[in-house]
Amino acid sequence: MPPPDTDDAPGTAEDLARCLHLCGCVEQGELAASSRDMCHVLYCAAQAGWLEVVDRLLSAGVPHSESSGENIGLTPLLVAAHTNRLDVVKRLVQAGADLAQVSSVNPNPNALLLAAGGGFLPIVEFLVGKGAPIDQGMDGGVSPLVTASTRGKLDVVKFLVRAGADVRLKPDNGCDAMLCSVGSGCCELVEYLAGEGGGDLAALDGDVGAGLLHCVASAALDDATALRMLRFLLGLGVLDVNLAGWVHGLTPLHQACCPPPRGAPSKPPAFVALLLEHGANIRATCKGLTPLAMAQREDVKKLLRKALKASGCGNDRCEGGGGEGAKLRCCSRCKNVRYCSPTCQKEDWKSHKKVCEVVVFFDDEGLKFMPPTRTTDH
Repeated sequence: MPPPDTDDAPGTAEDLARCLHLCGCVEQGELAASSRDMCHVLYCAAQAGWLEVVDRLLSAGVPHSESSGENIGLTPLLVAAHTNRLDVVKRLVQAGADLAQVSSVNPNPNALLLAAGGGFLPIVEFLVGKGAPIDQGMDGGVSPLVTASTRGKLDVVKFLVRAGADVRLKPDNGCDAMLCSVGSGCCELVEYLAGEGGGDLAALDGDVGAGLLHCVASAALDDATALRMLRFLLGLGVLDVNLAGWVHGLTPLHQACCPPPRGAPSKPPAFVALLLEHGANIRATCKGLTPLAMAQREDVKKLLRKALKASGCGNDRCEGGGGEGAKLRCCSRCKNVRYCSPTCQKEDWKSHKKVCEVVVFFDDEGLKFMPPTRTTDH
């Protein structure tokens, strides 16, 4: 019998009738309880939440820790936790199912992690109460708490923290619960972890040194949610808006302007403007490039050019010709930097030519920079 089409599909009446018939065959000795087919029937019953079928199969001796070849390595306990079947979870645990057993297929989650990721608080409470390892992670070290934080499951996060989960435990990718919570878009979750939860507001991604502001700048959130999260984080008043981290030393402003990773939407002008209002340095460079040089959206470029014009001459050695109110002219090639005079432009060309018309993009390996094809003097 094939499994239901979706993880939480209840199955059809015909499927249930067939399962009940097979239960009778096993009970009467007509089918071997340890057969691969019967293990698969137990899996399907656990997935569908058919407690009577699960109970009869377990009582008849069908193994509860086997996974069939059609279910991505999940055991009956794992699939019941994944599909929010509390009664089935209880019966399987009563039968001796191993709470620490993981899926046989990468990334190898356990039952607690699957329930936490789904936000199934009653199952999480039951499993922890029965002694499930609270910080056991799947491949890569991602724990139940990190999973719940990533998916914005506030009630589950609160329970796990109060039950003793390590808030500052970092998986292999360096993103702890605090950092992951930002990407969920749930300000209440971030506020809880930063306060009662004991999370570290200064936490940095161990791989690339990104902070909370980098995370929201790169998160796959809709514009309104991203802006709300940014306002909340900036309102905490303790984060460095010019922290040079992430890849190649990107600041949060660079991150908001540059090509987004993993299909995330580029951040809108209001997001960029809020960073500028809180002191983001429009002249900060990453591999010689300012946020404007990395910007993709035309409306963001327009905003940055206006702000850059107000900030003065682009030549760091300018001796006063680029003060407020000065008439500035932009580089005719890249349009990303302004100068108060031809003298300042020529003086800055030695450094500017290295980044003028550099193309910035993301590929499967991360942020990339395509150098300019022309470097002749203006």
